[in-house]
Amino acid sequence: MAARKPTQRGNREVFSFPQAKNKTVSAVEFSTAPAEHYITLKFEDQTALNFHIRLDQPRFSLEADYSDWKTENRRAMKRWPPIHSVPATP
Repeated sequence: MAARKPTQRGNREVFSFPQAKNKTVSAVEFSTAPAEHYITLKFEDQTALNFHIRLDQPRFSLEADYSDWKTENRRAMKRWPPIHSVPATP
């Protein structure tokens, strides 16, 4: 599971997704639609780590899930709470 309390690196918050550790990536997909984007990391074991980025001006939110594609029907095995961007300070 991703750490709900992110690691601090300088002024950045870093979230980890350990489900991807030691997996072999078979494909990476990026798709886009108005006000949202998707990034999918597909692994050789027919699982995937999916990122859904919603643009909520002036910020954005990221939703992530880890899913199984073995049966051709995506089955989410793990979903994380949304991560919201922090507004930039002037």
